[in-house]
Amino acid sequence: MKNLKLIYSLLVMLVAGLFASCTGDPYTPGKVPAGPQVCFSVHNPTVFDISGEEQDDVQYVTLTRMVTDKELSVPILVDFSDPAIKEEDKEFYDTTLFTVDETVTFAAGESVAKLAIKADSKRMEEGKEYTMNFLLADTSQTTEYGDQQWVVTFRLFPWDRLKGEFSEY
Repeated sequence: MKNLKLIYSLLVMLVAGLFASCTGDPYTPGKVPAGPQVCFSVHNPTVFDISGEEQDDVQYVTLTRMVTDKELSVPILVDFSDPAIKEEDKEFYDTTLFTVDETVTFAAGESVAKLAIKADSKRMEEGKEYTMNFLLADTSQTTEYGDQQWVVTFRLFPWDRLKGEFSEY
């Protein structure tokens, strides 16, 4: 019985070794990207909760690049079309609630730049979600190894300030 278990174990290891063997195809590395290799940072949030306070109206999305030798301006396309909105309701979707720069400029020697998004929180509806798609327009400046598109959702959730007197007892 012990011999049967040993033979069975050796047979299983032999089959596993055959399935894990190499194919013999030589390794070919991927292509080296050209250009400045701009992409959206993976550390960007996908949801911004705005409190309604004026200092909270401006939010930032970070872009990064690999080649930092000179100043670079990158065009950004913004799409306000939320797929959750029905076709008949799209005319009521107010895109003037947000102000977004059309380009992002990297300073010479800098690998990070920020895209400012200004929301008009006074006109936003509480609890409603506003979705924006950001796309790097010039594919000669992007990299296939990073995100060329970033989707961000804005929500207005104002905080109520507590008022009253507090005591130790």
